Amino acid sequence: MKLFFWNVLFLFSSVCAEIVQIKNIDECKDLIKPEMLLVFDIDNTIMEPVQLLGSDQWFSYQIEENIKRGMSKQEGVMLALGQWVSIQNKTKVKPVEISTAQFIENLQKGGWKVMGLTTRGLEMATKTLEQLKSIGIDFAQAAPFSQEIIFEHIQGAVYRGGILFSTGTNKGPLLFQFFKQTGYQPKKIFFVDDKEKYLRDVENHCAERQIPFVGIRYGFLDEKVKNLRPEVASEQWKCFGNLISDVEAEAHLKPSSP
Repeated sequence: MKLFFWNVLFLFSSVCAEIVQIKNIDECKDLIKPEMLLVFDIDNTIMEPVQLLGSDQWFSYQIEENIKRGMSKQEGVMLALGQWVSIQNKTKVKPVEISTAQFIENLQKGGWKVMGLTTRGLEMATKTLEQLKSIGIDFAQAAPFSQEIIFEHIQGAVYRGGILFSTGTNKGPLLFQFFKQTGYQPKKIFFVDDKEKYLRDVENHCAERQIPFVGIRYGFLDEKVKNLRPEVASEQWKCFGNLISDVEAEAHLKPSSP
């Protein structure tokens, strides 16, 4: 009897929650099932800046460097965030993979509910929609809710254009606050993010409510993130008035011929 109980418990757990590692977005195809709400992170999952400066990995590096220079964590984050926002308002972006935009569009046309979920905040909402439009992505096309929502008790959080902007807060609580305010009740959740901590956060909230969950730890940019070259970004920051490419920054760093 005990063996039967644990077998059933294991089966229930495996059905309810799963995190899968993938390298390419097309690998999602075999994992998406009927009745799933499809949720996608934005930075380093859907899009990235055309140069290293302003990338998600650059932002994380800047925070660490600020703290090393004696700033508190909050001070370090705020300084890096101010620089990051300035760059986002100037930079062009590109899809993480060439096939990303078509993949999202096919899901939308295929009848799935699709939305974005990002740590970006209210101040970046309009710009983010513009950036996504520039690479052919519009999350409003098949979103689970069409109207804009301002979350009164979560400063800076907003739902706009099919994207939930969490302004740096944990993604799980805000996602379920979104469900509560809209009355939308997903039967299953499929979430793609390059950071496992956010997948675990949403997974835990799904488990509390016994909602089947599939988390996708997306690693297409893992090597690029791992091999961050801060000196390249530093050179680009010097040329912020006229953003230069990684190749141009590399050329600046090469010693001049005698």
